[in-house]
Amino acid sequence: MRYLAISHLGNFKHQNTASTLIRCFRDEKWALRRLATEKISLLGTYAIPPLLNALESKEDNDVFWALKSLRILKQVTTLPAIASILNSASSKELRLLALDVVASMDQDDACEIMLESFANSFWEVRQKTSELFAKLQSNPIPWLLSGGLSQNEHIRFWSLRTMEQMELKGAESLISQLLNQSDINPMHAVRRFRLANAEFLKKQLQKTAPSLWQIEEEVEKSIASTTPSSHGPQSIIIQQPQGMASLYEVKLPDVSGMPNYVTPLEELLEHASNLDASDIHFKIGQPPILRVKGKLLAMRQASLNPEHILVFIHQILPSQLLRYLEVNHQVDASYESSRGRRLRMNIFKTRQGYELAGRFITEKIPTFETLNLPAPILQKLCNLETGLIILTGPTGSGKTSTLAAMLNYINILFHKHIVCIEDPIEYIHQSRLCYISQREVLRDVPSFPLGIRATLREDPDVILIGELRDSESVETAMTLAGTGHLVLTTLHAPTATSAVEQLMDFFAEEQQAHIRKQVAFNLRAIISQRLLRHKNGKERVPACEIMVATPAVKNIVRDGKTEQLQTVIETSKKEGMISLDQALKIMVQTGRVTLEEAWPHVVDPKTFNTTTVTV
Repeated sequence: MRYLAISHLGNFKHQNTASTLIRCFRDEKWALRRLATEKISLLGTYAIPPLLNALESKEDNDVFWALKSLRILKQVTTLPAIASILNSASSKELRLLALDVVASMDQDDACEIMLESFANSFWEVRQKTSELFAKLQSNPIPWLLSGGLSQNEHIRFWSLRTMEQMELKGAESLISQLLNQSDINPMHAVRRFRLANAEFLKKQLQKTAPSLWQIEEEVEKSIASTTPSSHGPQSIIIQQPQGMASLYEVKLPDVSGMPNYVTPLEELLEHASNLDASDIHFKIGQPPILRVKGKLLAMRQASLNPEHILVFIHQILPSQLLRYLEVNHQVDASYESSRGRRLRMNIFKTRQGYELAGRFITEKIPTFETLNLPAPILQKLCNLETGLIILTGPTGSGKTSTLAAMLNYINILFHKHIVCIEDPIEYIHQSRLCYISQREVLRDVPSFPLGIRATLREDPDVILIGELRDSESVETAMTLAGTGHLVLTTLHAPTATSAVEQLMDFFAEEQQAHIRKQVAFNLRAIISQRLLRHKNGKERVPACEIMVATPAVKNIVRDGKTEQLQTVIETSKKEGMISLDQALKIMVQTGRVTLEEAWPHVVDPKTFNTTTVTV
């Protein structure tokens, strides 16, 4: 009866099904544990969240059979959690099983984890890693070469030993050549080797003295051969004269006779959510692409064509936004599936046709603590009654989540009226002590400027403006901040200093002196964010640059001497300020992120002295 129950239960595709089947991992009968594993593997991505929870169990049976299930599912997004077992499980057998699961993925992410397992505390794991590395099909040689350059003696030793067992007798010679090249970074050069033909690279390293320049020449050929042709496929959608796209309305074709994608939209979104994706992309000629923990990964689905995406667009957009898309060739919209998955969607026209980028919106409002943000300074800013607070950073750096956390803090502590103008609405706030009014551009209000201006007649205390996009929205925001309101907003600028210049760039030169005075009077703080992958691979953490509008900052802004702001930020720790480079250095020194992860975000490499950073 239990056998039949487990067999029948596996027909219901839901996370609760997986959670129930996982309880069978502790059953006294081995056959039932094996059957539960088989049924869980048929659930696909629905099984992923419960299986990842099972990996954190203190019961070895839970972890063992969860790893067995994950080996069948082969989802790359699970690698960080499996790597945690590989590095920390008390049982040698569990570590070896985790290593086997990682190797079965046979992808670049797996190679990176296996390279680190050369430093595993169990000798048997290091030995087994060497054996498995030699069997990989995904061009493991560049990874082993990077291991040969490692400062960790175990990784260096086992990488060289593995290449020796693979009869790559020229490995040490090539590494020596890389280290003697003063004009290149050896690690960057090895990373480029991944573009070389695997068989060519292998033959070079089988020589006693491989040629570095020939390998680099092969890499250049590979890059040239993969450069897209200027005569790529054209979509049926693009029919207007080149260079005049913004002047022409492009009618969307009727989709009634178009073929549906093999997997329905709502099911795709469900799979993406199960895999803990933050974003999903639909691009022509590619399978759906997910961003998970900051990395882009293709789903195990068929490639999309223009017709598939057109069908999705009609499912996502109401009629008025379809019309807007025809005229403007791009549109932002919010979308909620029948299963409750909410996304912020951007639909845009490319040379080949329409494409989509969606960001998943969590129902739970984040806090400063859950986002790993500097709570004391942000709480202090939320206590202000008036002024302008600007969040900056690239797309995907967490600005919207930080704003949501700030509104949440105000909502639970103060009696205020909060008005939000967003494009589109992402986090949905429930009124607690505050009364919150959220308006979406193109749905509740015609445009940002009109919505911002209207807030003056809505008796607000706090105003959230989704983004400062033009001179009109900047001027109105300044007016609101100067008339007794606290204004929270975002701006696309890389640093706090450049954000001030970005505000000026919205205006003609003859207006800038007046705007500088307004900014100096109304500004309270600028926070610049970056999201980096945590060293544990399981989460992302923010690096925050904070500039508080002290009298010194206000004077510099008013006088237009913004080049002096960076010095003030770096020397004003007592006022709660910190530069981006200082924040990054602390994150590396405390072991939260690797130096390699932090380096691309460094503003001034000369002051970010790597010799002072403990890795």
